[in-house]
Amino acid sequence: MVVQSSHCKAMNYLLKQEKYSFWKMYIFTLLTCGIYFIYHEYRKASDLASLTHSDDSSDVVLAVLLSILGLNFIYDAIFQTKINEVLRAQDSIPPV
Repeated sequence: MVVQSSHCKAMNYLLKQEKYSFWKMYIFTLLTCGIYFIYHEYRKASDLASLTHSDDSSDVVLAVLLSILGLNFIYDAIFQTKINEVLRAQDSIPPV
Protein backbone atom coordinates (compact mmCIF):
# COMPACT_ATOMS: atom_id res chain seq x y z
CA MET A 1 0.00 0.00 0.00
CA VAL A 2 2.86 2.36 0.75
CA VAL A 3 4.34 1.73 -2.68
CA GLN A 4 1.06 2.46 -4.45
CA SER A 5 0.61 5.66 -2.46
CA SER A 6 4.13 6.78 -3.39
CA HIS A 7 3.52 5.96 -7.04
CA CYS A 8 0.32 8.01 -7.04
CA LYS A 9 2.15 10.99 -5.53
CA ALA A 10 5.05 10.65 -7.97
CA MET A 11 2.77 10.41 -11.00
CA ASN A 12 0.77 13.45 -9.87
CA TYR A 13 4.05 15.33 -9.49
CA LEU A 14 5.31 14.29 -12.92
CA LEU A 15 1.99 14.99 -14.66
CA LYS A 16 1.59 18.28 -12.76
CA GLN A 17 -2.03 17.45 -12.00
CA GLU A 18 -4.02 15.48 -9.43
CA LYS A 19 -4.90 12.52 -11.63
CA TYR A 20 -4.15 9.68 -9.23
CA SER A 21 -5.65 9.13 -5.79
CA PHE A 22 -4.53 6.25 -3.63
CA TRP A 23 -7.75 6.11 -1.62
CA LYS A 24 -9.93 6.15 -4.72
CA MET A 25 -7.88 3.29 -6.16
CA TYR A 26 -8.05 1.39 -2.87
CA ILE A 27 -11.83 1.72 -2.44
CA PHE A 28 -12.63 0.91 -6.07
CA THR A 29 -10.27 -2.06 -5.95
CA LEU A 30 -12.14 -3.44 -2.95
CA LEU A 31 -15.54 -2.79 -4.54
CA THR A 32 -14.60 -4.45 -7.84
CA CYS A 33 -12.68 -7.36 -6.29
CA GLY A 34 -9.39 -6.23 -7.83
CA ILE A 35 -10.52 -5.43 -11.35
CA TYR A 36 -10.07 -1.67 -10.90
CA PHE A 37 -6.48 -2.25 -9.75
CA ILE A 38 -5.64 -3.78 -13.12
CA TYR A 39 -7.08 -0.71 -14.85
CA HIS A 40 -5.18 1.57 -12.45
CA GLU A 41 -1.89 -0.17 -13.29
CA TYR A 42 -2.71 0.12 -17.01
CA ARG A 43 -3.33 3.88 -16.65
CA LYS A 44 -0.13 4.43 -14.69
CA ALA A 45 1.94 2.47 -17.20
CA SER A 46 0.45 4.26 -20.20
CA ASP A 47 0.91 7.70 -18.59
CA LEU A 48 4.52 6.89 -17.76
CA ALA A 49 5.09 5.74 -21.34
CA SER A 50 3.71 9.05 -22.59
CA LEU A 51 5.98 10.95 -20.18
CA THR A 52 9.02 9.12 -21.50
CA HIS A 53 7.81 9.52 -25.10
CA SER A 54 8.01 5.77 -25.53
CA ASP A 55 5.97 4.21 -28.32
CA ASP A 56 6.75 0.77 -26.95
CA SER A 57 3.61 -0.71 -25.41
CA SER A 58 5.42 -3.65 -23.81
CA ASP A 59 5.48 -1.94 -20.40
CA VAL A 60 1.72 -1.46 -20.50
CA VAL A 61 1.16 -5.10 -21.44
CA LEU A 62 3.61 -6.20 -18.75
CA ALA A 63 1.84 -4.10 -16.11
CA VAL A 64 -1.56 -5.58 -16.97
CA LEU A 65 -0.27 -9.14 -17.25
CA LEU A 66 1.59 -9.05 -13.93
CA SER A 67 -1.39 -7.42 -12.21
CA ILE A 68 -3.72 -10.13 -13.49
CA LEU A 69 -1.33 -12.81 -12.25
CA GLY A 70 -1.04 -11.15 -8.84
CA LEU A 71 2.62 -10.31 -9.37
CA ASN A 72 2.18 -6.56 -9.44
CA PHE A 73 5.02 -6.13 -6.94
CA ILE A 74 7.42 -7.06 -9.75
CA TYR A 75 6.04 -4.33 -11.96
CA ASP A 76 6.11 -1.93 -9.00
CA ALA A 77 9.89 -2.33 -8.90
CA ILE A 78 10.16 -1.77 -12.66
CA PHE A 79 7.83 1.22 -12.42
CA GLN A 80 9.87 2.76 -9.60
CA THR A 81 13.03 2.41 -11.67
CA LYS A 82 11.38 4.19 -14.58
CA ILE A 83 10.09 6.98 -12.31
CA ASN A 84 13.60 7.42 -10.96
CA GLU A 85 14.98 7.68 -14.51
CA VAL A 86 12.43 10.35 -15.43
CA LEU A 87 13.20 12.33 -12.29
CA ARG A 88 16.94 12.07 -12.93
CA ALA A 89 16.40 13.29 -16.47
CA GLN A 90 14.42 16.25 -15.12
CA ASP A 91 17.03 16.68 -12.37
CA SER A 92 14.30 17.07 -9.76
CA ILE A 93 13.13 15.32 -6.64
CA PRO A 94 9.40 15.23 -5.78
CA PRO A 95 8.23 16.46 -2.40
CA VAL A 96 7.56 13.75 0.16
